[in-house]
Amino acid sequence: MSARDNIFGRFSTYSISDQQPFGTSSLNEALVPGFGRTVTTRSKNVATSYTRSFGASLLNEFRFGFLSASGGQISTNQGVNFRATSGLQGVTQDPRDMGFPQVSFGGLFSTIGDPTSFVSRENRSYELYDNFLLDRGSHHVKFGGYLFRLEFNPVNPAAARGAFTFNGQWSNAFADFLLGYPGSAQVGLGRADEHGRSTWFHVYGQDDWKVSNNLTLNYGLRYEINGQMK
Repeated sequence: MSARDNIFGRFSTYSISDQQPFGTSSLNEALVPGFGRTVTTRSKNVATSYTRSFGASLLNEFRFGFLSASGGQISTNQGVNFRATSGLQGVTQDPRDMGFPQVSFGGLFSTIGDPTSFVSRENRSYELYDNFLLDRGSHHVKFGGYLFRLEFNPVNPAAARGAFTFNGQWSNAFADFLLGYPGSAQVGLGRADEHGRSTWFHVYGQDDWKVSNNLTLNYGLRYEINGQMK
């Protein structure tokens, strides 16, 4: 902008969607069609800085950063109201988590239905820096601060659609499934969503003192408060 002022800015964005019709088996997904997932990742990043000099011996630098990261695993059956059509009780009524329950039994296809868990998130972070430099003859002084804010918002509605295991205690596993006699069943309550917040605050001061041509002392002090997630 001028001989004393310098401004920098950058904006970047990223978005991708990965179709996984059979999942990856890491969540014990079914290896039959119809129970896959879509994995999405979206991010936005902003970085800016402003540097100004005040004469030959004073310089101030200010920086700001922002990052947004969201996405996660989405069921291909999201919104399918299996509960209403089958009369299944106790499972989620939230359209975002609806789908088919997971059914496990022995045989060629040991698992059918949706995975018990789909993890997603919508996280944001903010950063502020300010550094001040001062030249005073034999002293080169620098001090400043840093502020960081994290908003951590993962969602993990485990077993929201229900999960059933047929172990053949009445006949064989598949026959028990056809009869509707599971050996065990489970369901998760709520979305297990987290709204974590953390704030960090750092300040520092330092001095490079040139005592003589062959001796320079470097000393300073730094104080950090790294807040725990709340």
